[in-house]
Amino acid sequence: MDKDLLDFFYGRLRTPAVADREVDAAEMELTRANPQRFDHLKMFPKSDFEFSKWDSYEKKGILKIMIWVSLIYVLLIIIANLGA
Repeated sequence: MDKDLLDFFYGRLRTPAVADREVDAAEMELTRANPQRFDHLKMFPKSDFEFSKWDSYEKKGILKIMIWVSLIYVLLIIIANLGA
């Protein structure tokens, strides 16, 4: 595929959506002008991998999910051992 088209596609994926349409359109114009403006957020900046670094919001969400899954697992073990 065309490199410019792919750069714009991945630039659009990394551009955060904004509820205000004018601000969102302005952000997209910045991305259209420079599709690599979010490359500093990539886990491996000089590669073709599109893995992003986690911010604090994502880290907190993963931690909460891990705690809930662990609690459900412990509850399952406790209930399974009640009948034994």
